[in-house]
Amino acid sequence: MQRPNWGASLLSPADSHRCYSSTSVPEVIEGTRQIQFWGHETEPFGTLNIDTPFHVVIKPLNPEKYPEMNRAFVRLFAPGGEEDEGQENSTLSHWSDLYTMETSFVKDQLTLTGKIPKDIFGDCPPQITCLVEIPIKFNVNVKVEGQANVSLSDMESDDIFIRCQHGNCQLKNVKSGKIDVYCETGSLESSGFLQGNIRLGCGNDGMIKAQRLQGQNISCRTVSGNMDIADIYASETMITASEKTILNLGSCHGKALININSGNINIKSVEGNLEAITQMGEVHVALTNTKKKVYVCSKRGDVSIGLPKPADMDLDLLAAGIQLTKDFTYLVNSLVETTDQAQLLLMALEETVGEKGGSKVTGDAKVGILTIKYQDWLSSIGLSADDNDK
Repeated sequence: MQRPNWGASLLSPADSHRCYSSTSVPEVIEGTRQIQFWGHETEPFGTLNIDTPFHVVIKPLNPEKYPEMNRAFVRLFAPGGEEDEGQENSTLSHWSDLYTMETSFVKDQLTLTGKIPKDIFGDCPPQITCLVEIPIKFNVNVKVEGQANVSLSDMESDDIFIRCQHGNCQLKNVKSGKIDVYCETGSLESSGFLQGNIRLGCGNDGMIKAQRLQGQNISCRTVSGNMDIADIYASETMITASEKTILNLGSCHGKALININSGNINIKSVEGNLEAITQMGEVHVALTNTKKKVYVCSKRGDVSIGLPKPADMDLDLLAAGIQLTKDFTYLVNSLVETTDQAQLLLMALEETVGEKGGSKVTGDAKVGILTIKYQDWLSSIGLSADDNDK
């Protein structure tokens, strides 16, 4: 059964400021004016479905104003501000001729379908923004076209599914059982935390930037866009780039598989099992002393491994050349110059830091230089002694 749409109107500039009670006035979207409003009575649980060329902003209802979580509000905003009201009255009255927006609520499904006629605007449609406020537990299913962006914040859903064509996606403090987001050519950014079974992807040059990713299974993939992730907490993580990327990862907890075709891998703190491979580029990782199995490899490039103190690890190092930092100067000085010095150096190094039954660490740079250094605790969390003194 379809619920009644208990508030739908195309607004004039004057109406947009007096038609609602103070409890339903949304945050101001700078540089825009509200042109249309819908309100639906809902249950606390349901699904929001959106298919539109409009920018989409989704956030939960204010729990203080709507503690029962039984409302859904949809508002459309168009370019223009207070100073334009006098001269834009006639233009605003024709907005209904420039787009269509259909809303329906059947059972627990709130569906919004927007269209802008391409025969009028081509690839340059008007910049309309759709602001949706829904119960915090609603599932989200969004598809936007063209350059439209999606912003989703503070939701606690079971399922979140977002597809962007050429626009970007922004997430902030989102919890969900399953999160699946893909931008065909745009970029993806998550601030605060993103919690759930997570699949993030960007095509072309689209980039992924995230602060904290947490869940059982996490997947991040790009084609040639960079990835910058502060922290990952997961049972299993997979990170891939089919062409080229630079991956900067702060800390990685749990089992992780990283495979990129070309580019550099930089990880400040490895807390679990890791396999990190680049076909062409550099790999720089720093290890903690928790027991783990680590394999880092550059097929055509250099590798550096930062070891903790004490380094209770079984080392297996394969490289065209091995370079030690000043922490290991005593080993270099103790060796006699021979044609087998590199092998002697490797044997001495493995004997110094090796610990059978501890972590198993393999460094593979067959055609490059493999650097071994000690990693102090401050450096492992992205700080230095100088930073600590400031």
